[in-house]
Amino acid sequence: MDERIAANENRNKEANIRSNENEQFSRKNKNIKVMDVPESKHETIPEFSQNVTELLKKENITLTEAEIIAIHRLPTKPGKIRPVIIKTQNNMTKPI
Repeated sequence: MDERIAANENRNKEANIRSNENEQFSRKNKNIKVMDVPESKHETIPEFSQNVTELLKKENITLTEAEIIAIHRLPTKPGKIRPVIIKTQNNMTKPI
């Protein structure tokens, strides 16, 4: 009985490790971090999304609004421009 319990505990640990690795891989490959995007006080999500995609186009990176799942600014120290994080539909969108 003790052997079965130990075996189940080992399988549980291995499953948790694999699950965590898969989650980290999923997050890593679908996020794009963009720095120095000017911030306006009353920006709306559609305007913000459009501004970011236009800035990326200037750098020859094509990202359509349809490819964006989520977009928001990350917190930073006061007085600094907050970076933008973009979650895309798949990792093929992410520039190398």
